[in-house]
Amino acid sequence: MVREFYRVAGPIHSEFDETIQLAVLSAPDVTFIARIDSTRAVRLVTQVGRRLPAHATAVGKAILAFSDAAEVESLISGGLPALTPNTITDPEAFRRELGETRRNGYATESEESSANLSCLSAPVFGADELVRAGLTMCVPVSKINADRMAVLSDAIRVGARTLSAAL
Repeated sequence: MVREFYRVAGPIHSEFDETIQLAVLSAPDVTFIARIDSTRAVRLVTQVGRRLPAHATAVGKAILAFSDAAEVESLISGGLPALTPNTITDPEAFRRELGETRRNGYATESEESSANLSCLSAPVFGADELVRAGLTMCVPVSKINADRMAVLSDAIRVGARTLSAAL
């Protein structure tokens, strides 16, 4: 999966020069297993192996939206701690967010895991059609507006579908 990530994410990175990562669910967290860093002066600083609470990340939402309902409820029952003032901590609001993610085919977060950071993520499915990972792009909040969000969300969905097809 990691080798295919670099093949798929490379062209997306070349076009947008934003940090792109691949993560898997390690409930209640996500673990980042691959990345390509932005070359911009203002960018996400991260590393392979980093773990974050799944509920506070776009990639966690993208994976959970397509996960087994019992797994989602187990995560929710463990609590949804705030990482920032924007983190969704209300179980019903979080369930609504996962529903919106399923409808849109991608998840977002704006300053839920870190100040000044927005991320977009789409699910990656295995040959068995079960969600296996999430592809995510992280962008400084100052670099995102409605028009750019539409372009980036299309790119991340296409990338995730391409990665899924490769698996």
